[in-house]
Amino acid sequence: DGRWIRNYSGAVNVKWFGAIGDGITDDTTSIQAAIDYIKTISINPTGGQYDLSKTPKVILSLDGGHYLIKKPLNCYDVDGLFIDGGNALIEMATVANGWENYTRVDKTDTSTLSVKSIFMFGATDYATTGGKFSNECRVTNVRLKGNEQSTSRGFYLDVVANITIDNVSFQNLGYGINGKVVFLSNFNNLTFDTVGSLVYIKNTSVVDGYNSGTGLEGGGIVISNLKAYNEFAFNSEPKLYFYKCGELQVNNIISFGGLGKGLVIERAIADNATGMNWNVFNNIEIAETQGRPLEFSYVSKMLMSNIQIVKAGKGLAGLTACKFFASSEISINNLVIDNFVADSNYPGIYVTIEDCTAIRFSNGTILSVPNVDAIEAIVKFVNSTRCKFSMFNFGNTSVSGQKYNYIISSDANCNNIGIVDSDCLTGTTNTDLFNLLGGGDYYRNIVDVSGSALALNSNILEGVITYNPSNIATGSQETTTITVSGASLGDYATASFGNLLYGLSLSAEVTAANTVTVHFINNTGADVNTISGTLRVIVNKRTN
Repeated sequence: DGRWIRNYSGAVNVKWFGAIGDGITDDTTSIQAAIDYIKTISINPTGGQYDLSKTPKVILSLDGGHYLIKKPLNCYDVDGLFIDGGNALIEMATVANGWENYTRVDKTDTSTLSVKSIFMFGATDYATTGGKFSNECRVTNVRLKGNEQSTSRGFYLDVVANITIDNVSFQNLGYGINGKVVFLSNFNNLTFDTVGSLVYIKNTSVVDGYNSGTGLEGGGIVISNLKAYNEFAFNSEPKLYFYKCGELQVNNIISFGGLGKGLVIERAIADNATGMNWNVFNNIEIAETQGRPLEFSYVSKMLMSNIQIVKAGKGLAGLTACKFFASSEISINNLVIDNFVADSNYPGIYVTIEDCTAIRFSNGTILSVPNVDAIEAIVKFVNSTRCKFSMFNFGNTSVSGQKYNYIISSDANCNNIGIVDSDCLTGTTNTDLFNLLGGGDYYRNIVDVSGSALALNSNILEGVITYNPSNIATGSQETTTITVSGASLGDYATASFGNLLYGLSLSAEVTAANTVTVHFINNTGADVNTISGTLRVIVNKRTN
């Protein structure tokens, strides 16, 4: 009857469907027709979870054109779609030139979803026990140009898994990659020019089997090799933002400029069933942000290394630059914070650790100029325990007489805050190097920049004698005292003995000013006669 049926083989080209690619013609309908065709051959017809072994991989070629679009390219409910741009440019039309948002009812809360984005991937019917989601899609070798709107996006991801975005550039957008409920995906080799937020993932609870609200709520995302240069941007959102995300692997990021914060990981306090564990960040540089460069809330079991904060927080006007709140078991290795501008618009305290446990900083440098005189400290601990700085270099450059009061301070609700094996630039604080008020807080092996040991009172005191206990009968004890200058009633004391105790128990207590009493207690059931040895006591000052 004269009709032809296309026998598909290889990549689908958008120009088969009428796309021109001259940067003037509206190619939205043609590109969408190509995507819709691929949906007919790649969508999972069962509506359930996709079988990755049977998912077809269909390539959509943009053939290197310059495409103008006037509404989002709808890639919802498609599996196995690979878009190869061939260095194509896709440009959003301006609102004045007819841009139209994508709208639909969001099944998670029945609200109306209105999206301004170049690409959209996701599932329209995911609020089911079947756990449907968009899966195994890839976009590569394409340039995306926005319409300079604060809410414009390069990608909007709405319940997706195994999505790869690689070798993509973003320009003039409010967000590069934005979305919710994003699993096991890869964002690699991306560049951003004048983009408000590079990656902004805010996971939300959906009622289904794989994302019930008690798990990670999305996560397992690998992000690597991102470069952003955007002194001026279209919104004040964080450069990298993750809400209710776990198992992130983020590597090799350089972000310069921007109106908002740098890197933020958080959740609301009411979402206490959601873990944000096992995140790893390596080789991150955040420079010249207006907002806070680092902010973490309710994060645990996180590793960070090679983090550089340069001249950041330009609009904080005395507020904290880097903040850790209600977090635990975080290790930060090789942290460099370098602020060399004496400006009242810059941060005051550079690191605040509040309500945290086991935050460990090692091998780093904090060089800071106070934004005004008499800021409390470069680093401040509040109601935190078992946190430590080790092998750090602290520098407090005094400009026009502006000084911090202390290098590090802790309040009376802290416990076991430590600074060890570190260098401090002396003579540039108003009061002292440290103001440690928590029980068991301590510092040791602190030197000034000339390499001399500092003659300062540490919160760890020590006393040593040679002692030979007598024969101690079972059920009895023997006591002796050691002079420890600076020890006071209420301080913590422990003892050790440099020879075999043969089952004797050893305890120590501060019984008077500068005096520690040590008890050798025999509950073995037999007499014990040990030999002479070194008796050592350690006193941790309690100052609250």
